[in-house]
Amino acid sequence: MTTFSSPVPAGCRFTSAFGQRTLNGRTALHAGADYAPPRVGQTGVTVHAAADGTVRRTGRGTVVPYHSGFAIWLDHGNIGGDRMRTYYGHLASIRVKPGQRVKAGEVIGIMGGSGNRTMNDFGVHLHFGVAQNHDRPVHAAPRLGAPGWIDPIKWLASKGVSIGKDSPVTPSASSGSSSSGGSSSSGKHVHPNATLTARLDKAGYKRRKFIADRVKTYQGAQLFGGLVADGHWGSVTDAHFEWVKRLQGAMNGWKGTKLQVDGDYRRLTQDRVTELQQRNRGGAYQGVVDGVPGPVFCRMLGIPTHP
Repeated sequence: MTTFSSPVPAGCRFTSAFGQRTLNGRTALHAGADYAPPRVGQTGVTVHAAADGTVRRTGRGTVVPYHSGFAIWLDHGNIGGDRMRTYYGHLASIRVKPGQRVKAGEVIGIMGGSGNRTMNDFGVHLHFGVAQNHDRPVHAAPRLGAPGWIDPIKWLASKGVSIGKDSPVTPSASSGSSSSGGSSSSGKHVHPNATLTARLDKAGYKRRKFIADRVKTYQGAQLFGGLVADGHWGSVTDAHFEWVKRLQGAMNGWKGTKLQVDGDYRRLTQDRVTELQQRNRGGAYQGVVDGVPGPVFCRMLGIPTHP
């Protein structure tokens, strides 16, 4: 179940809505909602991730050129059948870096007034945007109702979160990036048996009496990732499992066969990778058709490479 969070602390003041606005005779989409600190001019106010995700871009002018100063672009993967991303602009400082995994409620930056020229182009506030099924923040939606930017207040309200009234959630105990490296899948066990049993049952590994046998069968069945079939569900196996779910969910956002998001990289997932490479080769996909979800393919999907 996805956890959602207010991107600002309770008490922050709503100052500007999502929607069309006219300035100097020009009508444009204000592609987000603005929230100011509880007190006018207050500094040091934290900004929080609205949901679990991966940091895709950070910086000034590298996220949305000439827009919102220092900013962060988060990718939350597939939520409710839609690929969701969030945008945090006008920051005074950034606490995360591209590729980093973050949890809902985790502090990712400090509210500020940065713009295209200086750190004080605007009064201190957060510009918070939500993009649906669009991977480029710049020009994600040229007008209200176009695919891309949606109303962030309504989106989080539909998840039970009232921005500025609810406090950010406390990041779960599993906050931070999944560990990786090394060829062994053993190491610290990161899930109790009950959780593992549910996961492996969903993936179809029910025909083993002992949990270690189920884990070993799962490890040996993976067609990608190089897991060692040692029967230990350690940090490496867990990172693989979580990444495969992200891969499956991301591919479900593209036209074609929908996969069960179960963390199991077997033939159906392998075939879907090949299918998407073939269909998008020379366009969105600039790599070779080899059935391998490598860096080029992952970049097309907007997910990190395999851990």
